[in-house]
Amino acid sequence: MTGKITAAIVAKTFAALILLAGTHVWMQDAGTDVPALADMRPDGATAAAWSAVDAQIKALTGSFGINGYLEAAVMHPAFARLQRFLYWESRAQYDHAERYFEEQRPLVLASARRFDLHGYWSKHMDVHSADMSWTELLTSRVKSMRLQLEEGRKDHRVEKDKCDMLRWLELNNFPIPKVVGIWQGEAEEFLADLFGLPSNSSWPLFAKSCHLTQGVEDSVRKIRSKDQILEHKEDWTAFINQKWTKKTNDADRIFSDDSNALSRNLAPGFVIQHGFPDVVEFKVLVLWGRAYVGYFIEHEGLVCRDGTWEQGDRARPWSNSAPVPISQVPEVAWVEDRLERVWKLAEAVALAAGNDQIRVDIFVSRRDPQAIAVNEISLSSGQSMYMHTEFATRLWAEPYLKGLFQPFSADVPVHELDVKSGKVPNSQAFQSALKSVADR
Repeated sequence: MTGKITAAIVAKTFAALILLAGTHVWMQDAGTDVPALADMRPDGATAAAWSAVDAQIKALTGSFGINGYLEAAVMHPAFARLQRFLYWESRAQYDHAERYFEEQRPLVLASARRFDLHGYWSKHMDVHSADMSWTELLTSRVKSMRLQLEEGRKDHRVEKDKCDMLRWLELNNFPIPKVVGIWQGEAEEFLADLFGLPSNSSWPLFAKSCHLTQGVEDSVRKIRSKDQILEHKEDWTAFINQKWTKKTNDADRIFSDDSNALSRNLAPGFVIQHGFPDVVEFKVLVLWGRAYVGYFIEHEGLVCRDGTWEQGDRARPWSNSAPVPISQVPEVAWVEDRLERVWKLAEAVALAAGNDQIRVDIFVSRRDPQAIAVNEISLSSGQSMYMHTEFATRLWAEPYLKGLFQPFSADVPVHELDVKSGKVPNSQAFQSALKSVADR
């Protein structure tokens, strides 16, 4: 599989470069259609980082099936190794990522040795080499989920259906922004309740599609006030009706066929949640129950557990400066005393799901040091990890290759795991991590 995917990446990338060279100038002059309510996207939304031209180019390359191969190319170890020869900053980043890997590896492997891996995650998971790329491991993960769907399993709903995701988080006592309601019937019923929200609601609220979870679907909108809803009533109606009937298309990933199969038959729906006070968001990668790195959305940089900050840019999948201590970066230094709780909460989610690799998105507050909540999870994250991608891949693969983990029964589907039953993976470690978040 490695050779085939690598060859496909190379071929598709060259095709993409030719296509982009021929279309970029035309796109600049073509004009754009701004999606309804586009200025009401959350700041952390994937589409919020795109310019109008970026969005059109992405749509065009997506129609040719190229986006997934572009992503796979820039997340491949060969790309990182090339970068380090081109720029001194990239050399500094790569050297730090390698040192960090050596520091963290014993801790991740120790966590793996005592980790209860829910059987859903290991079944059909093809990890055959330490040299597999991140994209190859993600491809194996999504394929295994699709194969199990064909066998009657629906555990994928813990990620692919945001309604079930939130139900599972609530069921297991995770702090999340309060859910106002979940609608999975008809769009007209949701719209009626949306327009009927009381004026004295706690604003802002957020409307999130349950069945369109990929960032490329651009399916989350901020509700600022009752007046905003009524002033944009036609736009809201058009937006909700469009999203309600849409079938997801994970066009940015090379495993889109398997991914789409997982989402194709989900019931359409929306959830409304309360906002979070003065929010910033971390997208935390957890490997075998240990948080590894966290991407700070609002400041577009990566935080490591050694206190290092790597400044980046959401428009490109690598950082743009040498790593420095986070304490030396005034605009982000304030988060340093919140990070231990961020790591622990992300780890608690991974432990409760018995999951080997997961991205957990965590909200913290600028003004309230105690405020923290889980936003959502991803099992096939394309979030950039800069030069750490190669090393995170090794840490995901190694416990499989060495059989370090503890197998856990798959009798209860992941999205139905309930801590109150006492039959959850990593029960003691999960509850201890969650308690430490509350006690800090």
